[in-house]
Amino acid sequence: MKKQTRITNQSLHLVVISVVMLAVVAANASAATYYLSPTGSSGNTGTQASPWSISKANSDLMPGDTAIMLDGTYSTAIRPVRSGTAGNHITFRAANSRMAVMSGPTYPIDIRGLSYITIDGLKCLNANRWLYHDNGGNITVNDVYFANGTGWETARFRDVTENIVVTNSYFRTTVFTDSVNIRGGNHHYVGNNIFDDGGHTCLTFIAVKESVVENNYLTNTVNNEKCMEVFTRRQEYDPPDKSEYNVIQDNYFYSSGASGIQYAGSRSILRRNVFDSGYVGMNWANYGGTDPSDDPEAWWDEQNRFYNNTLYNISRPIDAKPLSRTWPLGGIYGDNVHINNIIYKGGSALVFMDWDAVPTHLLMFNNSIMKTAPGQDTFYWGDRPGGDKYYTVAEIETAYPANYAGNFEYDPLFADAAADDFRLLPTSPCIDAGAPLTTASSAGSGMVVPVVDALYFTDGHGVIAADVIHVGSERVTIVSVDYATNQLTIDRAISWSAGEPIYTDYIGSAPDLGAFENAAPPMISARMVFYNNSAWDGNDPAANEADDAAIATNKSPLLPGETASFANYTSYSKGINGVMVDVRNAFQITTLADFTFKVGNVSNLSGFTTAPAPTALSVRPGRGVIQEDRVTIIFADGAIVGKWLQVTHLPTSDVFYFGNAVGDTGNSLTDAEVTPTDEIYVRNNPATIAVSSASITHAGDFNRDKRVGPTDAIICRNNGTNSSTALDLIAPFTNNPPTVGAGIDNSCL
Repeated sequence: MKKQTRITNQSLHLVVISVVMLAVVAANASAATYYLSPTGSSGNTGTQASPWSISKANSDLMPGDTAIMLDGTYSTAIRPVRSGTAGNHITFRAANSRMAVMSGPTYPIDIRGLSYITIDGLKCLNANRWLYHDNGGNITVNDVYFANGTGWETARFRDVTENIVVTNSYFRTTVFTDSVNIRGGNHHYVGNNIFDDGGHTCLTFIAVKESVVENNYLTNTVNNEKCMEVFTRRQEYDPPDKSEYNVIQDNYFYSSGASGIQYAGSRSILRRNVFDSGYVGMNWANYGGTDPSDDPEAWWDEQNRFYNNTLYNISRPIDAKPLSRTWPLGGIYGDNVHINNIIYKGGSALVFMDWDAVPTHLLMFNNSIMKTAPGQDTFYWGDRPGGDKYYTVAEIETAYPANYAGNFEYDPLFADAAADDFRLLPTSPCIDAGAPLTTASSAGSGMVVPVVDALYFTDGHGVIAADVIHVGSERVTIVSVDYATNQLTIDRAISWSAGEPIYTDYIGSAPDLGAFENAAPPMISARMVFYNNSAWDGNDPAANEADDAAIATNKSPLLPGETASFANYTSYSKGINGVMVDVRNAFQITTLADFTFKVGNVSNLSGFTTAPAPTALSVRPGRGVIQEDRVTIIFADGAIVGKWLQVTHLPTSDVFYFGNAVGDTGNSLTDAEVTPTDEIYVRNNPATIAVSSASITHAGDFNRDKRVGPTDAIICRNNGTNSSTALDLIAPFTNNPPTVGAGIDNSCL
């Protein structure tokens, strides 16, 4: 197997998404927990010391229950007699990842007709079909290891409804079969898996809608077949059903044989994927089957958007293969747009038109297409009247200008293609060479943008985060996409002109070509503390746009090497309950995993301890001062009082501090003690809504209700401190205190 490489830094948060999805299920599925063992008994109590058998769990588990499977080899199939319910899955989870082994049953995980089931951490070997599911939905499979299956469709999800989730798992099949086959339904998620050979196909979608396949590694070399297949529900079904509105992104396809993707879907997005080596990369194929009842089995292949992909060293990187005999039955082929891709090296041509394909079936704009040097034959049209024909890029653009325009012949200058590193070197001509995906169809303002073509964008279908896009110079987040009317609803009101260019998110002056954005290093451009759940944000405890009005405009972060002052700490009675950072070049969606939080009240940071966990994090792309990502982090009211909060942003190693001293008015330059002097300040500087409300910078408004009066005086009196209990005006250092003078012993400092 070739070395697995991370596809894009955009996709890293997807692992978090899948884990969070599983955690939500686990949190809701906590009604009862039982332990299972290969030697367990139905007469046992289900504790770790007295574990059940799988048979007992199958018969007794109720919605919300979890079965913890202890290490060992199990010979009885998982076959619950009932389904879980929404929010209360029935869960089978290994006590130690992949140490509970299913081996022996024909179908080790037999969940036919069931719904709301979670399988987590198991290992299945040498079975006919590892997992068998049909006529249900809401199945989560996480962290499984499936190998050496022998039957057709070794992990089969057929006639399903919705929410099939397959994450963080490993699949290997060498016989002629499909590893994972999902038929029907919507809102499925397949992410962060390794498909290490799949026999016939690693992953198959049939009649699947509004689903996501991302950040997977798929290879198929043993049988020289396909990594992925997408097509219509076959003609044997009445009515046949399309696969449409799916998102296939950030995957790595490596096949020495048939194709990376054999595709017959509609109105879907394929982006930021790498197709490496093999015979065919992207195979746009509608075709007939060998069984008359299945003919045709793939007969819709229309209006897909294929952009920002990298195809390298493939005999036929792009292959159009329509079969016209499907068309009288209603099959449609065409309007599949290729834009901003890199197609480099390959066979006798890079773009093939086979079977009944003609040049007008393909649309290719602003792609880098080159074998080894400019001017070579790049396009091939076979089976044409008068014989086969080859075209250079210039020739086909001249012959079919409506279908081929603005394409380049570049050596993309990959970082190290031999090592599967398809990032771009800083000198690559593909950097900032991307074209707009579409444009605004008319001028306007507000939160609904009419566009020429909305098919390039997704609101995530409730499965993943919605796209961040650029509308001209404005960076916004999509809320919803109306494909019928070509309208994008976005998260804030803006203005735009007719013809305004629209892109997905990028760094630099324009998107790069290919699967990788040449990301500038992220940086923190602003650090703020705000008064969450105060009058300034409408007393709203949530992390949202209202918090911007609650930013403490007179407070700045304490940075390493500085000494604290009143400018670095608040006197808010609810403590530090909200901080914000504006992150530039945050092409990866920021999550809590990007931060660490500590609290303390001493300059020596070894005395700091882990902070209370944040209760929420939100990311608002484009909402920073210069359209950076604004990241809002919420802590519980009163969780961090009278201390310093240290915030570390791990991707940038940025460290800063905010402190809190309830009741202090900053009346001293040398300490933060809360004394009667502070209470006197409150009495001498009142503010009422009726006369003159307190500004957000008023030193005496401790509860931030826009008033200064008796309540604040009481807060001050109840939070008095002295030299031993007050917030310390720290000067942070890590191990040894700073040297204060040559030759001076400062060990006692």
